[in-house]
Amino acid sequence: MKYASPFLLLLALLQLNACSFFNGSSQDSVNSRSMDGDSILISETITDSLTQFRIDIRIPLVHSFEPAINDSTNKQFTSPFAYTLEKGPLSYTAYAQAFRDSFYAEYRRIKQDFPEFGASYEWSMSAELLGVHPEYISGVSSTYSYTGGAHGGRSTNYFVLDSKTGRKLTRMDVVSDTTQLNVVAEKLFRQKMELAPNADLSENGFWFDGNRFYLNENFAFSKGGNSLLFLFNEYEVTAYAAGQIELEIPLSQLNGILKIAKETNLQ
Repeated sequence: MKYASPFLLLLALLQLNACSFFNGSSQDSVNSRSMDGDSILISETITDSLTQFRIDIRIPLVHSFEPAINDSTNKQFTSPFAYTLEKGPLSYTAYAQAFRDSFYAEYRRIKQDFPEFGASYEWSMSAELLGVHPEYISGVSSTYSYTGGAHGGRSTNYFVLDSKTGRKLTRMDVVSDTTQLNVVAEKLFRQKMELAPNADLSENGFWFDGNRFYLNENFAFSKGGNSLLFLFNEYEVTAYAAGQIELEIPLSQLNGILKIAKETNLQ
């Protein structure tokens, strides 16, 4: 059975009411919070005799583009927690605080229900722009969570936005022939995973539907704009032990099908 996405768990936490769980004692607390409009920083550690609660969110907020582009970019940066309960849209900083409160509330509930719970409770997130191009804005957000069990969960989300409209671009927006893109990507994938050109994917532990390689929509242009980066997250196409699988496809291998002009020295 595939591992449940950390995003589904963490979005579910936002449905909890944080208020009644803030009376638990802690022996040590370290806090650092800065939400000045240019970035979101919530870094907090609370320890007790058995476990530790830790949350660390570091997200730059974009303000230098047109308002619609700023908004689209910041939505991508904050997508793991930028959802509210019943009160309608909030500011990005308020989303971050609401997420922190809900995540802490879940931790306190578990500590109440299971006093001997001894695992750490951890969530961290970072984000950055990878490049600003006349035709696109490229970026990434990454999260890690651990709430007990054998191991934590890591997730990375790439994105490419239209620099004029803020619309999130797909593979079909970037190349004219996704079949050829897939052919190039599969060759690189097999080389990376040390698979023979005709090796059976399923027999080698991969879970592609129909036992045929395919790319997802989790991609971005690299820093410098010379490559396309595609990423399969943990448990997406194979076992956890393989970790995240990233493919870097040089744009030089996409001559003739690339819709977006190559440009180096991106901002």
